[in-house]
Amino acid sequence: MTMEEKKVKVSMELDKDVFQAFCFMMGEKLTDELWSKLTAEEIAINVDEMGEEAQQIKLAFSAFAIAMVADKK
Repeated sequence: MTMEEKKVKVSMELDKDVFQAFCFMMGEKLTDELWSKLTAEEIAINVDEMGEEAQQIKLAFSAFAIAMVADKK
């Protein structure tokens, strides 16, 4: 596999508080059923489906990944 074919996998964990805050902002409640679905398995997010913000999101995560790796010298 060449360097161009490799991809970096970035993962993030979010606490229940984050989802509760989002639901509150949307005027909804985070139900036990929804929380169970969210925590049942890993969720893959396709950033390309985020429209115009996709490029900015990719650049932000790339910067964080580079900073974390660079700090581990």
